Amino acid sequence: MRVSKRKLKERHSATSLTDSTRINIFDWRSIRYMIPSSGGIVMRYALFLIVTCSVAVMLFVAPALGHQELAAKFDTTKTTNIKGVVTKFDWSNPQVHVFINVADSTGKISNWAVELESTVELLKGGYSKDSLKPGDTVTVAGNPARDQSRQIWATSFTLNSGAGAGKKMFTDVPTGIQQPKYAKAAEPTPRWSDKQPKLKPAMPTETGY
Repeated sequence: MRVSKRKLKERHSATSLTDSTRINIFDWRSIRYMIPSSGGIVMRYALFLIVTCSVAVMLFVAPALGHQELAAKFDTTKTTNIKGVVTKFDWSNPQVHVFINVADSTGKISNWAVELESTVELLKGGYSKDSLKPGDTVTVAGNPARDQSRQIWATSFTLNSGAGAGKKMFTDVPTGIQQPKYAKAAEPTPRWSDKQPKLKPAMPTETGY
């Protein structure tokens, strides 16, 4: 029995449609039907969702990890002050470092590593690899390393030499994992004579709210 070309075409279309409905996106063997080059919409949406979720997770998790890493390496409850001569300005990621020769009370010289923000954050703050050079004298205050090594996370960095003597540097960048800066410490909550807190709007002369 002869079958017309039209009938053959209709049968072929029906078979193709049936095969496509059998595709299971959870079956790895079906992935070949959904690759972008074949016009597969499912794979395109899947890739879009994966990339979007990954970026979102990085944006929310990265700052938290940065703070955890800072607290794990440096003791943020203590402050160390050093003064010396810059021997190297290491402008690289993930963190920029300044190496300083510091003399102790006996005159013995030790090399300290001062850790700063990443190059990305410092660039945003207007700094560059030429902002500091070997031979500059600086004063640094910051959190010491927990392992007692000669490392410090800078919370204050002052240039003492050259035309910019007295200039505060590096720790004024607005983003990254730099510790938040407060104008002053929180004051005690105002209380009544019976030690209960005053749950009312603050008076002009009262503090702690």
